[in-house]
Amino acid sequence: MKAETIQLRFDADQYSALSVALEFKGSSVEAELAATFDTLFEKNVHKAVKEFLLLNSCKQGSRPRSARREKPASTK
Repeated sequence: MKAETIQLRFDADQYSALSVALEFKGSSVEAELAATFDTLFEKNVHKAVKEFLLLNSCKQGSRPRSARREKPASTK
């Protein structure tokens, strides 16, 4: 899968504070943004498109990011 770079502008002080806060939690701004991107993808991209991307990436020998993570089944 080809990776794409996204550039975002943030207030430098807010970014710095968020970066430090996430470090204490064992995470990073990049990791949190990647997780948010996966959530947006799952919520907004049609199931048929996801299946197409999965089939296409399997032919190329890799899997899309969102297919790599297994979501735990909820126990209610």
